[in-house]
Amino acid sequence: PEGWRVLDVLNDGLVAYGGPDGRSLVANLAVRIPTPSDGGRTYAFRLREGVRYSTGELLAPADVRHTFERVLGNGGDPAFLFSAIVGARSCLETQGRCELREGIVTSEGSRTVTFHLAHPDPDFIQKLATPAASILPVTIPMDPQVMVPSTGPYEVVEYDAEKQVVLERRDDFEPWATAAQSGGYAERIVVQMNHPGQVSRAVLAGHADWTDVSGDDLSALRRRHGSQIHEYPRPGIFAVFLNTKVPPFDDVDVRRALNMAVDR
Repeated sequence: PEGWRVLDVLNDGLVAYGGPDGRSLVANLAVRIPTPSDGGRTYAFRLREGVRYSTGELLAPADVRHTFERVLGNGGDPAFLFSAIVGARSCLETQGRCELREGIVTSEGSRTVTFHLAHPDPDFIQKLATPAASILPVTIPMDPQVMVPSTGPYEVVEYDAEKQVVLERRDDFEPWATAAQSGGYAERIVVQMNHPGQVSRAVLAGHADWTDVSGDDLSALRRRHGSQIHEYPRPGIFAVFLNTKVPPFDDVDVRRALNMAVDR
């Protein structure tokens, strides 16, 4: 989760979570969110014009296919989010090599990117809103450790996996979708790679602005520094397992009712 927060201000996907409540699906690098066709197996996007990476390169349709070939070719948990794309299964089985020309069709002239799925995936658009689907230029190699350029309001100027990540606001950045992102506020953001307890002490000493706390650390901090504790909800369901061998989920109608009731 901490890494995704950093990626949220660095890179962008075709769609994003945003809007007034911060949790609505909105168009980002794409002009609009498409309606799926072909029984939920085809999604056609058109890219915005004039979007540049922090290197000065212009966003291109070919970048989108390269991005997903890179994600699926490198494997890991994020790759399985996109396993419904035509050709993805082959990529997952032969990691290091990935070809998605049939699964992701691009047109430079019309600036379109069309995803073809092997089977319908009702959560496909939501998956495209995760940082795992952040679009990168074709010049970025498969190596997942390489530092990458950003499309967002910030760029990485220093990275030490054991110490910290330093972000600075881009002077050339102009928001193209205010519902998806802002232009950034702080000029510089330093994310420290320390134990949560160490960061808490840094906040109390005035050397850091903010950190997440929970459990025993939270109880102690609440007693001594209650005015500096701010609570906010972070709801989410990662997975729900239904035991079909015992009531009430041995009844298919109950399972269907729950499926209809849950907001995806």
